[in-house]
Amino acid sequence: MPINFSDASGGFNGLIPDNTPVVVQMSVIGGGAGQHGELSRATTGTEMLKCKFTVVSGEHAQKVFYNNFIVDPTKERATAISHGKLKSILDSAFDIDPKDVTSAEARTRRDRDYQDFDGLRFIAVAGIEGEKTENGNTYPPKNVLAGVITNDHPDWGKYGPVAQVQSAPSAAAPANAPVVPPMPVQKPKWAED
Repeated sequence: MPINFSDASGGFNGLIPDNTPVVVQMSVIGGGAGQHGELSRATTGTEMLKCKFTVVSGEHAQKVFYNNFIVDPTKERATAISHGKLKSILDSAFDIDPKDVTSAEARTRRDRDYQDFDGLRFIAVAGIEGEKTENGNTYPPKNVLAGVITNDHPDWGKYGPVAQVQSAPSAAAPANAPVVPPMPVQKPKWAED
């Protein structure tokens, strides 16, 4: 019996609406550069932390978006901006007041490696980057990391704090890292009975 798919909604390319808070799990996509191979190097030589963000719950569960953080010592301004964003991710992941610099919780930000971000869960704000054309290629709109909700944000109580889970090591993890169980997969709403 033929099926008419004309009125079907959803699909693979649906974007998360602009300015939507979502709980995500961050994955570092290692590119072989950096101390542990966790960084990638652009064709220009600039080093960056390439990351994937997977929504772990709610109506947008399993949707994915990406972000690159420039962390190259030769690009001081861009690196400072990226470090500020990464600090916000730590604050959201570990329920740290962004203004706190002295408590035991605030010390969680110290002595970190970029690979420590692999597997962190935090509250992201998904944004939409519009269609753009570069070098003659046109790229469709896509979701991006537009912000991070920390415990000083009015919506913190709706989403935080976020429980951390152990996940399987990614390509950024060293070869001798212990193997831990993968992140639990949540059945999407459409698949529930």
